[in-house]
Amino acid sequence: MKKYIISILLLLPSIYLFADESLFHKANKEYEKGNYETAIYIYKELIKMDNISSELYYNLGNSYYKMENWGESIWCYEKSLKIKYDNKTIENLNIAKSKIKNRINPLPKTFYKKWWDKVINLLHIKKWQIITILSVWLTVSLNIITNLKRIKSIKYLFIVLYSICIILIIISQQSYNKFIKKEAIIFSSSLPVNSEPTKNINNKKLFNLSLGTKVEIIKTKKDWIHIKLNDGRKGWIKENDAKRLN
Repeated sequence: MKKYIISILLLLPSIYLFADESLFHKANKEYEKGNYETAIYIYKELIKMDNISSELYYNLGNSYYKMENWGESIWCYEKSLKIKYDNKTIENLNIAKSKIKNRINPLPKTFYKKWWDKVINLLHIKKWQIITILSVWLTVSLNIITNLKRIKSIKYLFIVLYSICIILIIISQQSYNKFIKKEAIIFSSSLPVNSEPTKNINNKKLFNLSLGTKVEIIKTKKDWIHIKLNDGRKGWIKENDAKRLN
């Protein structure tokens, strides 16, 4: 009897996985048929079940795009990119952004910044951390072994190895900073950004934000959030005017 119970318990994760995959394929079929509302409903049910993946958010973003819900589609594409960097998702994100009227174009990145971002986006943060830890461990271990055996002929090799370790540590740290960075997507058209988290007469309107703009969240105060744009501008908006990415 115990063997049967154990076998059933072992099979449960596989059953749930199969059910999730079945729902995902069903949602994809509904999308192909043009039943976008149904597809959105199923995708969101999968998210509630914690069956989260970059592909799921990507497909959800496509469904919202077909419904001409630009804000939600941009949010989903950005959420997908938080999980996994993908050129196809970037393309769709830019297409969705092009549908926004009076949108704010981000500052152009320098060649160095573009190249560095591509390096960081090559792997997920966990993979960068594993590679970094293994590289440091192997380099230190090899150094200890060569010192014990008094091998001096590979001195320059260690200079290269330690340099690589330092670079990997920097990449891992920046990948982590990017991963934990609090961001949100604006869900209101022509949203005024205020100088203070209040509605009194001393509060000044600094500038407006368009639907779909991505902002960094610096801090929160009650139902207000202090935001920052990539060009350095800062201000306060109501939290319900934006949807958090993390």
